[in-house]
Order: sequence, then structure tokens, then C-alpha cells
Amino acid sequence: MLFLMILEVVGVDINALIVSVGVVGITLGFAARDVISSFVSGIFILADKTVKVGEVIEVDNIKGKVTKMGFRTTTIVTPDNLIVTIPNTVLAKNPYINYTFF
Repeated sequence: MLFLMILEVVGVDINALIVSVGVVGITLGFAARDVISSFVSGIFILADKTVKVGEVIEVDNIKGKVTKMGFRTTTIVTPDNLIVTIPNTVLAKNPYINYTFF
């Protein structure tokens, strides 16, 4: 606040500065939306424990063994040894099949 008051006394138009900071904030918010969504989804998936490392799952017609689970992504290895990284929002929003849950 003190910095803004000093700028106003010096003669700098702080309205343009405030608008610019607002635009930058909105832009960063939209850019971080997917990252934050994947992070929150990852927390719920890890807490639910419906998918664990070592299990075989299928989501969006991709079937494979879970090798790594993180807060943002889950990594699976397909039967033909392809490594697929799935954003946790995909697991949270789409139905998936867990072949080895029981």
C-alpha cells in the first residue's frame, strides 16, 4: 500500500498498474487451473486407495500396470511396454476398470 501511495505522489498512474496486475493474475489462474485440478484429483485418488502401484487398470481404452502414482499423474506400462502418463483428472473424471483390485 505504501508503495502505491508513493507512486501516486510521484505522479505514476496506478490505475493502469492495478489493471495490469489483475490481468496477469487472471492469466496465471487460468494457466494453473489444470495443474491444480490434477493435484487435487491426485490427493483424492491416493486417499481412496482404489488404485495402487502394481495393479492393472484400464482407462480411456488404455490398459496397463500401474508403476508410479504421484499427486499430478499416474504412470502405467502397457502390455507392449509403452509408458503412458495419465493426468489424475482423467482418473477422477472418467470411469476406469481395475482388473486386479481383489
